[in-house]
Amino acid sequence: MQPSHSDLGQTGRVNAHGNERLRLITYPLAGWLGAKVGLSTTFAMLGVIAATAILISTRIWPVHDPEEIEHVHDALPVDHPHLVGATRVGNGHRHIHLFVIDSHHPDWPTEQ
Repeated sequence: MQPSHSDLGQTGRVNAHGNERLRLITYPLAGWLGAKVGLSTTFAMLGVIAATAILISTRIWPVHDPEEIEHVHDALPVDHPHLVGATRVGNGHRHIHLFVIDSHHPDWPTEQ
């Protein structure tokens, strides 16, 4: 099942939170540093910040990060269109597809 346009919009909003926090620091820092130490030094300092962010992200990002995730829906009705092809397990339905945060998947799944 392909994510809908509205799903991708919500996914973009969810994923942007970390970027917004960094911009709240680096945007005023760029202006302040540019005025105090010059543009060349500011460019170099912001480059170091960017390189550090990349290094940290390569260390903390999970090694195994599949796009398609098997997960269970406990709260959707049995006849819900999202559950087409899902297997009944306990009180829910298990299936696998490209995983995005949307109205059917408000949180990242935990190991089940």
